[in-house]
Amino acid sequence: MPAPAPNTAGEKPGSPQTLHFTQILWARYPFDIINAAGNRAQDAAREHDEILQAHASGDVTATMLAMRKHIESGWTVLKSVR
Repeated sequence: MPAPAPNTAGEKPGSPQTLHFTQILWARYPFDIINAAGNRAQDAAREHDEILQAHASGDVTATMLAMRKHIESGWTVLKSVR
């Protein structure tokens, strides 16, 4: 499965910390383990859409909450398969 573009939100001018944080997460992400877990790939794609829609709307709070939901969801799945 091709990975979605992880830097889209972080590439926005004025977001160097977001880009750096995203790069670190992607470098440490255990794709082989978590993507084998149920519907994680589909769930992650939907969560990415939610993050990007919130970001595109300029709603900082919604973007933060969508990102937090995505990270927590992935963490929950990862803990369940290890």
